[in-house]
Amino acid sequence: MEAGPIHVLLIEDNVAYAKMLQAGLSSGDVLHTAVEIRHAENIRTAFDLLAGHKFDLILLDLMLPDSSGLETLVKIQAVAVGVPVVVLTGVEDVELAETIIQKGAQDYLVKGHSDWEVLPRAIRYAVNAKRAEKEIQRLASFPQLAPTLVFEIDAAGNVAFCNASAHRMLARLGLGDDPKVFLPADFGKVLERLGHGKMENFRTEVTVKDRVFGMGVYLVPQFSTVRIYAIDITDRKKAELELAREKQLLRVLIDHLPDQIFVKDAQSRFLIANKAVGENLGVEPGEMTGKSDADYFPAEYAGQYLKDEQEVIQSGRPIEDRETPGISSEAVKRWFLSTKVPLRDENGGIIGLVGINKEITGLKIADEALRRQARELARSNADLQQFAYSVSHDLQEPLRTIASFITLLARKYRGNLDKQADEFIGFVVDGASRMQRLINDLLDYSRVDTHGKAPRPTDAKAVLDRVLASLGAALAESSASVVCDGLPTVMVDASQLGQLLQNLVSNAIKFRADEPPKIHISARPDGGKWVFSVADNGIGIPAEHKEKIFEIFQRLHSRARYPGTGVGLAICKKIVQRHGGEIWVESAAGGGSTFCFTLPAAGAEPAGKSG
Repeated sequence: MEAGPIHVLLIEDNVAYAKMLQAGLSSGDVLHTAVEIRHAENIRTAFDLLAGHKFDLILLDLMLPDSSGLETLVKIQAVAVGVPVVVLTGVEDVELAETIIQKGAQDYLVKGHSDWEVLPRAIRYAVNAKRAEKEIQRLASFPQLAPTLVFEIDAAGNVAFCNASAHRMLARLGLGDDPKVFLPADFGKVLERLGHGKMENFRTEVTVKDRVFGMGVYLVPQFSTVRIYAIDITDRKKAELELAREKQLLRVLIDHLPDQIFVKDAQSRFLIANKAVGENLGVEPGEMTGKSDADYFPAEYAGQYLKDEQEVIQSGRPIEDRETPGISSEAVKRWFLSTKVPLRDENGGIIGLVGINKEITGLKIADEALRRQARELARSNADLQQFAYSVSHDLQEPLRTIASFITLLARKYRGNLDKQADEFIGFVVDGASRMQRLINDLLDYSRVDTHGKAPRPTDAKAVLDRVLASLGAALAESSASVVCDGLPTVMVDASQLGQLLQNLVSNAIKFRADEPPKIHISARPDGGKWVFSVADNGIGIPAEHKEKIFEIFQRLHSRARYPGTGVGLAICKKIVQRHGGEIWVESAAGGGSTFCFTLPAAGAEPAGKSG
């Protein structure tokens, strides 16, 4: 008996007899298993119970008042399809018994003659027979219902069995109805091995009309058959090929990248290394699998690599763009930007890490060269500052002495000597004066960076007003007019802004045409900066000299016509650049000039040096 209670429907109008059966069968002592019995005193109640419950067995008395004999049996079998029926009656009639058995009843038992040995045996037989029949049907349905192609070949090479899936596949491929098309080409040798009497099995693949089938072949000598289970693996094979192609493409990709790429397990042993890693170490990447950095690097390097990687694996926090020293197979020190991130499985657990090393040896060498140049430049600047101090102190003092005595000579002897002597004295006085102006301008130029103050919000209009006041005499002498639009507040060194504006306005007065100078000063916003314009109606600047005029000591005119040292615009350029701006001129010869420069708006950090 299978585990589980037996569910019995007892159809009996004798209540006392029914209770006796219920008590005897339900105790478990007779059938040695649990029995659940539902009792119906008439056929109508029985049909109600059959509609709502499933039973393993029906005990039926055909002599009930509402029974119609054999017709009742047929009706019950139609409702309880597949449920065995044992007729339990008080009539001993052999012919009736045969008829009832022919109608499909499992057994015919006579009350009084059916003692507690016969009835339990009949019940066990009926239930077990039904359950065995269901199990056989269930097992038999497997090869028919499964998507796997199942067929058997006997020792003579004939098809002994072919399931529905195999027939469907044959029809789908348009191959008729013979499953032998699925057999491997050397199947004759398989049949020969069947005669050896040894159970064997193996796997193979067969291609039929561009479809690939994976096969399990089983030799069953006791039944003299070869059983074959086949499944269409075409899509899987395509996926495997595609995966292999993608894997190969990925391999080619990482091998052609100049950066070193590698994958390590949780113990920091190499799983994958690209060509760049192997070339650096002088080995083939495939040889590195299972090895660690200790196999290739000095202990000081390998120990640090291991420490960093285990920190990533234990904490789950990546290392990004860390400068890391390394060494090549030729023992040459190299530098890398190293990134290492944890490698996780499908559940999120860390199983290793992925690393990328980007070589920056060339950048490190260039950076060190720049640092050396910066140190040399700093020393040069210090020398220049010392030279500027010397010019300021050591050269100015004797020059002042010369200028003073020449001035005294000119006052005392001009007119008392001949005309040529007066001319020579004039040359000396003029030369000394120009030398003083040149030295002063050079000092101003050198001090733009070294003596400048930190930029701060400055009212440009207030600075311009002070400049125009200091140039009052020159403006009046030249009959110049100055028009100024509203000027903004900018982030500058106020004294240097005054120097810048004074140089530009002075130039507009100096390089005037025949008409009185007209100067227009304005500013417009441009993002986080202001673009200033100082326009005049002067002599203009030829296009080919627009850049030249901002170079130190560059002059476009003779000193006799336009005096000066050629340093003023160079100072303007240096002031603007110190504040992170640009300066340029828009002009044409004879058409006036517009000098433009940019300065940071108040609240914006200047891009240049702060001094």
